[in-house]
Amino acid sequence: MSVRLTPGVQLMSVFENATTTNFTCASSIGRPTPIIHWYLDNYSSDNFTDDVDITSHSTNSTSGDMTISSCILVPSMYYHGQRIYCNAMNGYGRIIADFTPLINILRKC
Repeated sequence: MSVRLTPGVQLMSVFENATTTNFTCASSIGRPTPIIHWYLDNYSSDNFTDDVDITSHSTNSTSGDMTISSCILVPSMYYHGQRIYCNAMNGYGRIIADFTPLINILRKC
């Protein structure tokens, strides 16, 4: 099983309180069908225990044995400097997405 996060960029720069920002996470085929969760990395990439679960900001759909999840964020300074990532689980372990974009919030002058 693999997990792909889009947009596939390392740095995501968006304006504060601008239109929503959409991230998509798709799993490859897995049985049972994977469940996708979303997180903000709380400034410590090697410590998952302090990451913030933002799965409530997402919607999921399944097609066969694949899952696609969209996470929608309204850019705020709270997200600045954090990384967003998703992972898929199907009872046989957890697979983390191939990208973990850094969120860069820009302020309008």
